[in-house]
Amino acid sequence: MSNLLKFRCPSCGGDQIECVQVEAVVQQIVTADADTGEVHYGGEPEIGGDDIRVDHFQCPFCGYVLPDVDGEDKLAPYLRTQACNIHRDPGDIRRISEALANMFKAWTHVNDLRVPPTPHNIRSMIMSPETLELKKSLIEFLELVGGCDQIINELKD
Repeated sequence: MSNLLKFRCPSCGGDQIECVQVEAVVQQIVTADADTGEVHYGGEPEIGGDDIRVDHFQCPFCGYVLPDVDGEDKLAPYLRTQACNIHRDPGDIRRISEALANMFKAWTHVNDLRVPPTPHNIRSMIMSPETLELKKSLIEFLELVGGCDQIINELKD
C-alpha cells in the first residue's frame, strides 16, 4: 500500500478522490419507516449496467474536478505530475531552493519601491526590471517544481 500515488486538492487541500460514473444501475435493499416515511438503505449496493463509464474524478470535500481526467487510464498519469508524488534528488531540491530564494529576493526589491498606485506608476512597475526578474524567477521555480504548465503559460503571455 505504500506505493500508492497521493492526491492533494489544489482547491481545498483534501487528500481523497472520488470517481463519478454514469450509466450505472445501483441496486440496494431498502426499508421505509411506517411513522416518518424515512427510507433506510441496508447492505452493500450492487452496481451494474452494460455501459458504465467514468465521467470524471473529483475531490469529495469541495467538488474540484481533476482537469482532463475523464477515464481510469488518465488518473495515474495525472497524479504522477502532482508535486506530492514527485521524488526529487538533492540537486533538484537545491535548484528549487535557489529559485525560491531568488524569487523572494526579487519580490522584496519590488515591494521596497513603494510607489503610489497611479495607472502610470503601476504600468511602470509591471515593466520594471525588478518585476520582470520576479516573473522570471517565478517561472523558473514553477518549471523546477513541475506540474504547473498552465500557470507558466499564463505568466509567459
